[in-house]
Amino acid sequence: MRTFALMLGLTLVGCGSSSAPITTHRLVGEPSDDDDDAAPLTLGAETLPPLPVSVHETDEVVEAALRLSRDATLPERPTLDDDATDEETARFMREDFQAWMVLRARAIGAARSALGQMEHGEPDEYVLASALVGTLFAMLAREVQELPLPRVIRDDPSERVLVREALLEAAAPLYRRALDALGACASTASGAADPTLDPWARYCDDATERAEQAPHPVDVPGERHDAGVTP
Repeated sequence: MRTFALMLGLTLVGCGSSSAPITTHRLVGEPSDDDDDAAPLTLGAETLPPLPVSVHETDEVVEAALRLSRDATLPERPTLDDDATDEETARFMREDFQAWMVLRARAIGAARSALGQMEHGEPDEYVLASALVGTLFAMLAREVQELPLPRVIRDDPSERVLVREALLEAAAPLYRRALDALGACASTASGAADPTLDPWARYCDDATERAEQAPHPVDVPGERHDAGVTP
């Protein structure tokens, strides 16, 4: 079972967060009554605020970015029978679980590429893109760290700690990327004059707090827990 830590390396290329735009965005007036009734944005099981008033889902770039972001939540985490043996568990981690992580990573990368076009636009587009990127990374991190363990692992205290620590190590760089993107979202939204960005500032602040409170791996002097993860 000590191969678990080696099987959980994850390379995410081009999935970082770009710096906030220098463009100053201004809206005249307050949100209308229609804005109050705007439908929330959904991303997998997550509920986000409605789109900022000047961002339209019918826009080709926005539509593609939202579609790819939703697609990035679709590959479901594989399941392992609770009665799995040591050998079956090791094979599951080496094959099924690793393949799922790579599949999700590639889907996030595709969404990230589409969202990158929005990050260089107005602050409202940057806020939306950063929030989506941060949410995708945080969702994946939670699914990795919360993987249900079979009985053969749960009944062995040393193996349980070892495997759970390996999962936390795999989730840690994902949380760091989530925090980078969510922090950029919150700071840009709170500094904008667009009142429809206020809910996004609150959302990104709350999501940041949840990511910060997530379990973290135990630091071991001289070791890197993000080995195999591309900055």
